[in-house]
Amino acid sequence: MFRRLFGEFRAPAEGFALDSLPRPPASYSAEEGPDLFTTELWGNFWEYANRPEVLERTGVRAMHGEAPYIRLENGRSYQIELRNSEGLTIKPFRDPN
Repeated sequence: MFRRLFGEFRAPAEGFALDSLPRPPASYSAEEGPDLFTTELWGNFWEYANRPEVLERTGVRAMHGEAPYIRLENGRSYQIELRNSEGLTIKPFRDPN
């Protein structure tokens, strides 16, 4: 989940919020809205993150943050990829033309 946008002159905690907990981010929800499991997961995000026994009961494998970094340049586009197994990458977008 992307929580905030921040740069080299702005601390992550002072970044621009994209979504707010405990609501599930809109991009993670089905069109008809989040199901009961998703609502529970996001509603108790920090409980899951800090209590391994809760993760074991639910089958959730990990709850943590990640902050990949790249120096962005004006006028360029970037591709952000979220992979099931290897986290997040940010790469300059290559125009196929």
